[in-house]
Amino acid sequence: MAKLDPQAKADALATPKYVIAERGTLILQSVLSHPNETGEQLQSRVAEPILSVLQKYADQGYIVLEAARDENNNYVVAALPDGARNITKELADAIDQAEVDAKKKAEAGNAK
Repeated sequence: MAKLDPQAKADALATPKYVIAERGTLILQSVLSHPNETGEQLQSRVAEPILSVLQKYADQGYIVLEAARDENNNYVVAALPDGARNITKELADAIDQAEVDAKKKAEAGNAK
């Protein structure tokens, strides 16, 4: 990866970067699909992976916009700048991976 000169780096950091995420939708889907989970299980399987992905983008200088969809499947965001990236799939993948990890951990515990 090429290094940026100090002015180019300052310019890149000064230019706002945006991503969008449908976090609420993912949380609701996850809670509904696992109704018997405890708060602790939901924390480790849903909240922690989401916070990890959000932190990754914040650390890269992105502004994360919470988004929702209306009844016509249109995003409900007042304004969305050019170049905004949707990271909802990445959040969903993080939740899925946490679920796989939890299952493996449970299976390993049952094998003892």
